Amino acid sequence: MAADAVWRTCGMVGVTVATSGPGATNLITGIACSWFDSIPTLHITGQVNQRESAESLGVKVRQAGFQETDIVDICSSITKYAIKVRSTKELAEALTTGMQIAISGRMGPVLIDVPMDVQQAEC
Repeated sequence: MAADAVWRTCGMVGVTVATSGPGATNLITGIACSWFDSIPTLHITGQVNQRESAESLGVKVRQAGFQETDIVDICSSITKYAIKVRSTKELAEALTTGMQIAISGRMGPVLIDVPMDVQQAEC
């Protein structure tokens, strides 16, 4: 909600950074508020290492990695753009694309999910 308030008070896009799992899901109410009121916000969430994810392991379980949560799927209906990046190149592109999408047309929130191995990679 603080990211939403930044736009309302300063006219600048507010940004959040949260961990995976419960940290990411704690953003949902603020993201929904920005969605309903067309407020541009950028939300960056952490995610488990790609090699530890259920998708990578090819298993159909609730979670494989610690606090693994498909926040992109959860938030896709209340964001203009939601993506899980898979490399530092994708991250750079997603940040630029996400910001453009957030402020263009009918403004609104975007979410970029960043696995831990991408966070730790040199870019």
